[in-house]
Amino acid sequence: MMKRSNVKLTMPYVYLLGGTGSLCVLLLLLRVCYLPVIFRIGERRATLQELQVKMVDVQRVSVDLPKQEAALRRAEERYRILERRLGSGQSVARILEELNGLAKDQRVQLVATQSSTDEREGQLVTLGPDLVLREALLTVQLTGRYRQVAEFLGALDTAPFIASVQRVRMIKGQSDGYQLQADLALAVYLAERMPPRP
Repeated sequence: MMKRSNVKLTMPYVYLLGGTGSLCVLLLLLRVCYLPVIFRIGERRATLQELQVKMVDVQRVSVDLPKQEAALRRAEERYRILERRLGSGQSVARILEELNGLAKDQRVQLVATQSSTDEREGQLVTLGPDLVLREALLTVQLTGRYRQVAEFLGALDTAPFIASVQRVRMIKGQSDGYQLQADLALAVYLAERMPPRP
């Protein structure tokens, strides 16, 4: 048989036990309810800060978007101009005809020959996966007034082919003080389509 102990609890002990029990219940509630809420609030605060950073980026991009769209339109227009200038069926002979026509328009005398001794002859410039430009060097001699020669050189920029002036040597003409002789090394570019890679 069990013996019963006659322990009397005094009021201070009752208050102490009640306070301890209340504290245990409070800590349990804190652990079960309050800490997960604090953890979720912390996670959401971090997410909010990340979203605020992204919002600043979106605002920056939306301000720059019209500029980017304008730059894209300019690039597309340049590409269309390049395609027109490259054309199809370009050859050195056709480019020489175009140069003669340009010389007549600017009223200069032109003598042009294709150079075959330069080591850069045939250099290739890759423009994309299927387009390559082959460089052909021309030796060009222009005779005319300074303004006419300058206008001829300026007109190369809008010619129906792509050309690059590599070297220029200008000397004053012998017979007429107003005449000028310009010797040019002119590189012209011929488009070649490459077969697609397997």
